[in-house]
Amino acid sequence: MACSPVNRAWRALESGCDTAFVFDPQGLAGQVAEFTNGGKADVVYESVGRVSFDASLDCLRPRGLMVSFGAATGTPPPVEMSTLNAKGSLYVTRPYLAAHTGDGADYRRRAVQVWEAVESGIITSRIAQHYPLGQAADAHRAIESGKAGRRVILIPWQDLSPAKMPTTEGASPSPCAAFPATQ
Repeated sequence: MACSPVNRAWRALESGCDTAFVFDPQGLAGQVAEFTNGGKADVVYESVGRVSFDASLDCLRPRGLMVSFGAATGTPPPVEMSTLNAKGSLYVTRPYLAAHTGDGADYRRRAVQVWEAVESGIITSRIAQHYPLGQAADAHRAIESGKAGRRVILIPWQDLSPAKMPTTEGASPSPCAAFPATQ
C-alpha cells in the first residue's frame, strides 16, 4: 500500500498489509518492483487521482489491473490506449456505485453481502469518534485538523449509549443498525 503521510503507513500495516510505502511518485514503482522481486502488482486500487495516477500505472505487472476510484487531487488524466499497450497490455477501470447497484434488489443484495462481511470480521473498521448529529461542525473540524485520526461517525440521535441505539432483529446495538440492509 502507498500512502501519505507516514502515520497512514503504520495504520496500513496494523490493518494487515504486507508492506506500506510513503507515496513518492518518482520512487513508488521501484519500491513495488523491489518488494515483489521484480514482479510488480497484479492489481492497484488508485484512490488519490491526478497526482498518483501515472505512478500507479507504473506499479503494475504486465496484464495488471488498475481500479481508479479516487479524485482527491483532481480527476485522473485521460489514458492513451498505446500507453496501456506499451506498459504491458494493462487494464484500467473507473467504477462508480450506480453501475453496480442498478436496481433496488441488486443494491439490497450487495448491502447484505457487505454487512455479512462486517459481521464475520472480513471487513473491519476502526471508528475514532462518534458525534451526535448536532455536533457535525465539531466532527468536520476534527477531520480537517487531522485530530480525528480515523473514521468519524455522525449519530442521528443524541444519546450515544448502546441501549438507546436502534437495532435490527437479532443484531447487537450499533450506530449502523438504524439502516437495516433488508426489509
